[in-house]
Amino acid sequence: MYAEMIQAIAQGFTIVTPNKRFARVLQTQYIKTQLAQQKQVWETADVLPWAAYVQRLWQQTAPQDSLILLNTPQQRLVWQQIIEQSTYSKELLQTSAIALQAYTSLQKLRQWGLEVFPAECLLNQDQKAFRAWMHSYQKECASNGWLDSSNIESILIGLPLVPVKLYLIGFDAFTPLQKELLAELEKVGSEIKKAHRITTRRNHVIRCEFEDSQAEINALAHWIRAQLQYDPKRSIGVVVADLASIRKDLINTLDDVLVPSKLFVAGSYGACPYNITLGEPLIDHPLLHTALNILRLKKQEISLQHVSELLRTSFITCATSEACSRAHLDASLREYGQPIITLTVLQQYLKKDIWQSLCPKFIDGIRKYQEKILPVKQSHLAWSHTFVELLTTLAWPGERPLNSDEYQALLAWGKTLEQFVSLDIIDNCISYNEALSQLQQCLRGRIHQAGAVYTAPVQIMGLLESTGIQFDALWVMGLHGDSWPTPVNVDPFIPIALQMQENMPHATPQYELEYARRITQRLVIAAENVIFSLPLSVEDQALRPSTLLKQYPLEQIEQSECIDYAAVIFNSGQSEYLNDQQGPKVDDVQMHGGSGLFKDQAACPFKAFATYRLAAKSLKKVDIGLNHAQRGQLIHECLKLFWQAMHTQQELLNLPDEKLNRSIESAVASAIKKIQGGQAFYSFQGLLNIEHKRLCTILRQWLDVEKERSSFSVIETEQKHSCQIAGLEITVCIDRIDQLADGSLVIIDYKTGVVNIADWFEERMQEPQLPIYAVTIEGNIFAIAFAQIGGASTKFIGLSQGGSIAEEHFLPNIQVLSDFKYAKGFQDWHDLLQNWQQKLSVLVAEFQRGEARIAPYKGLKTCRYCDLGSLCRIQELDLLN
Repeated sequence: MYAEMIQAIAQGFTIVTPNKRFARVLQTQYIKTQLAQQKQVWETADVLPWAAYVQRLWQQTAPQDSLILLNTPQQRLVWQQIIEQSTYSKELLQTSAIALQAYTSLQKLRQWGLEVFPAECLLNQDQKAFRAWMHSYQKECASNGWLDSSNIESILIGLPLVPVKLYLIGFDAFTPLQKELLAELEKVGSEIKKAHRITTRRNHVIRCEFEDSQAEINALAHWIRAQLQYDPKRSIGVVVADLASIRKDLINTLDDVLVPSKLFVAGSYGACPYNITLGEPLIDHPLLHTALNILRLKKQEISLQHVSELLRTSFITCATSEACSRAHLDASLREYGQPIITLTVLQQYLKKDIWQSLCPKFIDGIRKYQEKILPVKQSHLAWSHTFVELLTTLAWPGERPLNSDEYQALLAWGKTLEQFVSLDIIDNCISYNEALSQLQQCLRGRIHQAGAVYTAPVQIMGLLESTGIQFDALWVMGLHGDSWPTPVNVDPFIPIALQMQENMPHATPQYELEYARRITQRLVIAAENVIFSLPLSVEDQALRPSTLLKQYPLEQIEQSECIDYAAVIFNSGQSEYLNDQQGPKVDDVQMHGGSGLFKDQAACPFKAFATYRLAAKSLKKVDIGLNHAQRGQLIHECLKLFWQAMHTQQELLNLPDEKLNRSIESAVASAIKKIQGGQAFYSFQGLLNIEHKRLCTILRQWLDVEKERSSFSVIETEQKHSCQIAGLEITVCIDRIDQLADGSLVIIDYKTGVVNIADWFEERMQEPQLPIYAVTIEGNIFAIAFAQIGGASTKFIGLSQGGSIAEEHFLPNIQVLSDFKYAKGFQDWHDLLQNWQQKLSVLVAEFQRGEARIAPYKGLKTCRYCDLGSLCRIQELDLLN
């Protein structure tokens, strides 16, 4: 069939395919043929998808005073405007996606010559909405003299046509409208040929199964390598059922196995041995993603994630020279910001002296950007000039030379702007947000593909592009039972009964089965050696082989030993092993960090060393509203303010419910106001209102527990204390100290999570705050306790001296030392405090010696909530060991 196509091109035929991707594949194959014949110059093959050919035919045939033919973005915009102006719009979330579906449904109806809809059709709500939109769409086109592309064939049939020479290839079937147009062309003497299909071939076909998708990809990569080693000129095809979903994994694995030189400086490797026919939406390219992030700064609300990406990109001014400073700025914004900010607030934050000196070029660009005043509304053409001006303020696309892929993306950006400007014919007065949204749709609709490697021996494609192409060897992957035959995919805007009656594509299981059989048979005869493969599981979901492939023998592929080139390069050097578990000693007797230093040292010496000696910490994750730590801070602040006003339990008991509620409301409001004032970008007032109600409920529940205690006075709330343990001076902040009737003390630490005091009796205490307070605070300490607030249960959890005063000083749920099963080895309270002092002293000695062992006390359980894994690299150490 391919040889016939080459001959048809030589005879002046236009090659017509069902879709763009298959047309690109044939163009690539034609170029490879010319290069194989050592030609340096040749005439470009006339290969077009059906839609493009019909538009060419229209341009050649239509009268000069004909209607204006709308392009795809223009048609989608008309649909979107109609949908947004309809009575159904209030129920819709994404009108742009619905407009695309409506556009597709109309194309399908026109191809089958169907009206919207026959009277006998029963319609659901979606189909009634589509019918209403369709009528509005037809009126809009008629009143403005617009021609929808789906109407071209039917109009061409009524026009005087000229003879043409067509070679049709890759069509499984023709729609009724296509058949009618081809019949009219034949009537006027057109020469129309259809590609001859090979029906049989002597070859070797097998089926292979793999544990998962990655194992399948690995096997494919090494099979390709073996094929190329056997014959570098061998033509190899790879057909992937769902190429888009595994594209990145496929590229990464193929590069590791086939192009190991990519491990070195980017761009220093030779010709790539494979070519992937599937491109990606232009909007996903990093260069254009940066451009959109710049343009988004003019929106009323800005995602802090987009600002973060802008600070780390290489496509704006002075990206290299200010890289480290911008990384610090990114971390700082995460500390103080909320996920949504404004440009004005961002610029106010950047006015701080530290950032003025560290990121002057970035700040100057933001200043120039903000100075650009935008009109309320203007045309697409004017907005395109505005976009360019805004991008220029930050020197997009950057100062470094662009590589080939980036340069092609930049050229595609120019073509996308031209497409964007063409929307003026639909609406020439829009706002900035509307313009930006339409620009994004244009970028999403344009497919970008880096320069195709025409001479590559390995061609990787999807099922649609594989029709009729012949190879020396072919691997078809991903054909498991859930994907082949493909599931039914009915059109939501066309009645199912009508789709089944007309046997429309993908409307019935019978159609999908027959379609899959045809494609499978073509793949079987596409090469001398054919391999069908499938993964037996995807994301822990068990898969079964497709019934269409069970007839082929199941075999294992002999693979050469997998070579990890990165490991080979690493092992080729001479390595010196250094036991880097010991840091310098601590000279300063004063350390910042308080009880957290002891907690981290007990959990893992390296964590304490990295946190308190190296000042290492991870980037903060920005959440919508309050994060867990902020909620904990709020509870602390609420209780602090409440007890500063209340002082004693008796005052609490004497307070009427109405006044108690007002006191709680006042404390909560003051606490929220305080934390809101410390957040530069706080704008989620609605979430704070919800938090206000939640805190009031939590405080009422907790104060009910406080009422059950024996009499007490609150003598300290959130007070700092300087204390010394084994010669190390630290500052701690004690949440609360209560004084009982006899003058003894109860030290309380608020907790919003689950705690377990049995931890105090382990060799290395994981929650040492209260034991630290107990051994350092002067006075007769009767009990230490966690106040567990806001969790599944609200209660005290702690330990008391016990004895005769235990009943007098009642604390709900507090364990008495003598009765606690984990404290059987201790004679009294004093003995327990001495034990804690010794354990804490051991931790101090380790820290002062500079111990930095990676030794999590409870293994991976300790590491689960640690954010220093990328620094200590414990996972790599486990693999190494």
